Amino acid sequence: MNPPVPSQTATRYLATPERAEATEYAIVDAGVEPALFDMLEQFTPLVSCLYAEPLQPEIAQLAPYLILLTPAVKNWLENNTTPWGILFTSAADMKTVRQHLRKYLQIKIPVEAKPVFFRYYDPRNFWAFLSALEAWQQHLFLGPLLSVTTYYPSRQQQDFSTLHHQYPSNIKLYKKLFELSPEQYQYLCQQEQEKYLVELCLNAKKWRQQAVQAQQETDNKRYDIPFDPRLLPDTLLERVPDIQAIERDWERAIRDLYAFCQQHNITDHRSVYGLIYLFCQQPKASLDAWPDSWYQHLSDLRLPGYFRVESLLLEQLGYLPTIE
Repeated sequence: MNPPVPSQTATRYLATPERAEATEYAIVDAGVEPALFDMLEQFTPLVSCLYAEPLQPEIAQLAPYLILLTPAVKNWLENNTTPWGILFTSAADMKTVRQHLRKYLQIKIPVEAKPVFFRYYDPRNFWAFLSALEAWQQHLFLGPLLSVTTYYPSRQQQDFSTLHHQYPSNIKLYKKLFELSPEQYQYLCQQEQEKYLVELCLNAKKWRQQAVQAQQETDNKRYDIPFDPRLLPDTLLERVPDIQAIERDWERAIRDLYAFCQQHNITDHRSVYGLIYLFCQQPKASLDAWPDSWYQHLSDLRLPGYFRVESLLLEQLGYLPTIE
């Protein structure tokens, strides 16, 4: 299905009557949720693209859309497992809400001279961004939004009525664009890096389990007599491994390897994951167990980072692992 026609969209939201009570809205990212347009065609809610019109079709397919919620649309969104966006309440009419939300589609950050597009409606970004702001900045950023709910990766909700009551309703930011301070930008970068590392460690755990299982299957094929734990000495059976300590060692090693990658200009996602995958095939959770020749090869800054990693993977594994 094609995106809503811009002229029709504008007509529909302008016809929305003002409401004194809180109304439920959602911002849905079409770039994340490709089934959005089919849903809109099925339930026909009031909807308006947050991007300025007219839109090129390829842009419209990736744009964020403001939707006035109906019970059917809300149910559809609540049961959707993608990071589709945010749900919120507001006492303002749809036109006022849209005008406010459009102000933050671009912001200024310390490392860029020009404004950058900002997907604040991504639930993976929203709460971290909000936590980086001072209270008065939160008040300005939220504007007519009274409460916000996200459903990815789990449900999180917060009411902001008390926050809004602390400030005059006419308080304004006398700048055209919202600007992050260097400290706020650094905080957000640290939050993003931590999320990346957590995901990296979760994938590493899965790869380790697969490697251990494959090794056990190989070992079982070497013997005709099934393994019988009763044949082991009692003292050996009493040595119960500390699973939590092992997990901490592996996580520490994964973080050390990530730091090594950053220090040696190995920064692309595929190369980092490839090295972690190779590391998980090793029996020990320690970078000290790696051969010196590996370090020398990966530390050769004369070659691109991806080339150093790929050549090592091909040499040691014979293939490049498929990274999702």
